[in-house]
Amino acid sequence: MKKNVIILVIWFLYAISCFGQQYEVPLNERIDSSAYIFEGRVLSTFSYPKPNSTIMCNSAIVQISKIFKGNLTCGTIQIVFPGEIIIKKAKEPFNIDMVQSSDENRLSLRKGAKGIFFCIKTELPERKITVTNSIGVDTYAAGQGFLGYQIINGKGVANDWGKQYNQDDLLNLIEDRLGKKYSGCTP
Repeated sequence: MKKNVIILVIWFLYAISCFGQQYEVPLNERIDSSAYIFEGRVLSTFSYPKPNSTIMCNSAIVQISKIFKGNLTCGTIQIVFPGEIIIKKAKEPFNIDMVQSSDENRLSLRKGAKGIFFCIKTELPERKITVTNSIGVDTYAAGQGFLGYQIINGKGVANDWGKQYNQDDLLNLIEDRLGKKYSGCTP
């Protein structure tokens, strides 16, 4: 009996330690597996209820500045990703300064954030809004699907799992992997 309890406790502790562990999705995999890759700035963020569900959806409208991959045009695009679980259903979308996903590998997008987005087509319901690119997308690999720029010593830097990429080096790395130059958008 005592042996069975010890085995059960060990199994339980092992199961807990495995739950929700994050792992790095290599940058090359994100480049290769994303249907859409673009640089952009978050213009606005919203949360809204998914119909007939207790899940909130998050929406970020992004102004595209460079297109690396995918059939996109310069302008805006809607990124839709899962949000928090809610107890009481909200009836209307509400504007907030930041939206964040509910999974362990969180995606956080703040109004004004700028960086590279690695995206796939979303399966979540989109908000009914007008954007230039009518396809709704979600980031590939949740939080790892957005490499946000920070300004360090006057230069744009993106942090990715402990690695720092100079903004220009990151753009060149993506172009080299794809074998083509990005399309720039005029503001």
